[in-house]
Amino acid sequence: MRLLMSSRSAAPVRGALVGGVVLATALFVAGCSSSDDGSSAASSAAESAETTAAAATSTIAGQDGADEGGSTSVDVPVGACVNLSGTIMNAEVVEAPCGSMESNYRVASKVEQNQNCPGDADQVYYETLNGVEMGALCLDTDWVVGGCMSVPMMQPATRVDCADPAATSVERVTAILENTSSAQECATSGYEYTERNFVVCTESV
Repeated sequence: MRLLMSSRSAAPVRGALVGGVVLATALFVAGCSSSDDGSSAASSAAESAETTAAAATSTIAGQDGADEGGSTSVDVPVGACVNLSGTIMNAEVVEAPCGSMESNYRVASKVEQNQNCPGDADQVYYETLNGVEMGALCLDTDWVVGGCMSVPMMQPATRVDCADPAATSVERVTAILENTSSAQECATSGYEYTERNFVVCTESV
């Protein structure tokens, strides 16, 4: 079994104050693949939680996608959460309680081909058999307002305690805004989901 991961994530962009509003934009997308010998690939984005207990996660309208078919070795429904880990050459995804320390992504939709995932999805995990793609999970970061995520470049996001001095590249979620795709409405910075029209506002910790 060969496991692969490809990351297409970018850090939140922070801008200068304009009329009392900090301009901020961000884009996160990623992909995973798997073959008959187990090839899987993944890509990454960000999220957070301050305690080791499962936190209450927000229901975001843009994440209520459909199950459009396809099949992966990980049988999780749309709306469930997973732990995506590993490297570009060795990716793994397992189901995890949403808001828990183990969870770092939420299944926003399921499709037969990874290119059919929303263009603003944080990660895409897909599997192939004999070079033929069998199915894909479109993944968004399992954002928790008030919680923290470590979001290093080119690696899966991980949930961390906001007070953990050893954690790096940490972003705390301050708000989730629906019906807008502009991070200008955030106080400091944010991740824009322009295709599905919501913004996750964050601040660096």
